[in-house]
Amino acid sequence: MVMDLHAGAIQGFFRIPVDHLAAAPMLARHIRRKPADRLVVVSPDEGGVKHARRFAELLNAPLAVVYAASTRQSDKPREVAGDVRDAVPVIVEDLVATGASVLRACDALMARGSRPEIIVVATHGLFVNDGWSRIAAREEIRRVIVTDTVPQVQQGNSDKLEVCSVAGVLAEAIRRAHMHRSISTLFDPGEVF
Repeated sequence: MVMDLHAGAIQGFFRIPVDHLAAAPMLARHIRRKPADRLVVVSPDEGGVKHARRFAELLNAPLAVVYAASTRQSDKPREVAGDVRDAVPVIVEDLVATGASVLRACDALMARGSRPEIIVVATHGLFVNDGWSRIAAREEIRRVIVTDTVPQVQQGNSDKLEVCSVAGVLAEAIRRAHMHRSISTLFDPGEVF
């Protein structure tokens, strides 16, 4: 069993059956526990649109996309497709490593009039090469929500960091696989772990 592969095609390279679990339902439920007014789900780049669209559906929120203004993405200004003015952005990533794409998205969102109450959501919080300290230093980022697929020990006690446990859903998926029951129903709206 795997959770939120960086590229779905990876599942096809295993020589054994692989169940690909999604953290989005649990992360969306976690966000709804502290409701915010006028959420907009944001993909920080074109490659994350499918993942962000699923998240937007779960939160019943509109979708926006941050994209490069030209083909050389690393140093060019970012544009935003979608209405983010006076909204609380929820930047959705499958993983955050250095945080560079999140920070570029924050800059673009703030330039377009977003509220300085940005929520960053990722299944896997790797936070390498000072990624966490760079994200934590940004005042416009209010919440960073990750799962416990990667231990979050180096971040210490931060009011911004929220860890959403996926242990319950992994345990139930293993139990259902062992009992030859459906795993896909784990992600039905009524399921809670």
